[in-house]
Amino acid sequence: MFLGINLKYLRKLRGLKQDEMQAHTGITRATWSNYELSISQPDLETLSKISKFFGVSIDTLITEDISKNVHLIKKDAQHDKGQNVHLNVHPSVHLNAQNEPNSAENLVQIPITDISVAAGTGQYNSSHVENVDIIRLPVHFLKRNHSYLCVRIKGPSMAPTLQDGGYVIIRLLDRAEWAKMPDERVFVISDLEGKAYLKRVKNRFKQGFIVLKSDSLDQANHPSFNLHASEINTIWEVEWYFTAKMPNIHDQYYSRLQQLEDRVDDLSSHLLKIEPKLK
Repeated sequence: MFLGINLKYLRKLRGLKQDEMQAHTGITRATWSNYELSISQPDLETLSKISKFFGVSIDTLITEDISKNVHLIKKDAQHDKGQNVHLNVHPSVHLNAQNEPNSAENLVQIPITDISVAAGTGQYNSSHVENVDIIRLPVHFLKRNHSYLCVRIKGPSMAPTLQDGGYVIIRLLDRAEWAKMPDERVFVISDLEGKAYLKRVKNRFKQGFIVLKSDSLDQANHPSFNLHASEINTIWEVEWYFTAKMPNIHDQYYSRLQQLEDRVDDLSSHLLKIEPKLK
C-alpha cells in the first residue's frame, strides 16, 4: 500500500506544506501528517477529496508508487531541470501563495516537456516524461492555484490557427470546470488510453460527451469526432501559443483558390479542344 508515500510525494510536487493542506482539502496538519506516516487512514469521503485535488484516482493513490512514473528532479545550478510530468498525473508548476516567482524578475518557470499533443488523430506519449527546457512568463499572465505545462504541437489539423511544431501553454481544469467549458475554445484532451488531442471543443457534457473539431479546411482528412466523458482522463485549456513559424491564416484559403483556378483552366482548355468537334 503506497498511500502515505504518494500523499507526501504529491504534496511536495505541488510545493505545499502539511499545514497548507487544510485550505485545499479541509484536512488538518496533524491528520495529514498521520496519513503520510500511515498512522491512520482516511475514510472513503476524505480519500475522494484527496483524489480530486491531486487529479489521481483512488486506486492509483493506494496501489501504485506514483514517483516511479513521475518523480521530482532537484533543480541544478543552471535551473534547467524541473519535475518530471505527465498529462495523466499533474504538472510541476502549481501557483499558490507559497510558490512565488522570482521576486527580482517577477517570472514563473514553466517546464517545456517532450510530450506532444496531436492536432490530428491523437498522440501517444510515454508514461515517463522528461523536461527539455523551461519558459518564463510574468506571474500575472497565469492564474493562481492552477497547474501549468508547456507542450509541443504535432500535426497540421489545427493549422492555420496553430502550427505544427509550435508550443502551447496549457492549464489543467478541475473536473468541476468541465461542465462549464466554453464552446469553440482550444483544449488539450488526454484519454484513458494515453492519447492526447489538441482540438477546438464543443461542450456537450449535458449529453455526456464533447465534440473535438479541427481548424483545418481539409475536413475530409481531419473530421470532427465525439469523446464520451467516461473516456476522458484530463482536460487542459490552451492559454498561450508561440511558434517560430509566421502564421498565414490565408494560406489554405489561397491554396484551395489556386487549385480551383487550375481546374477551371483545365476545363476551359478541354472545352476548346472539343468545341470544333461539336460544330
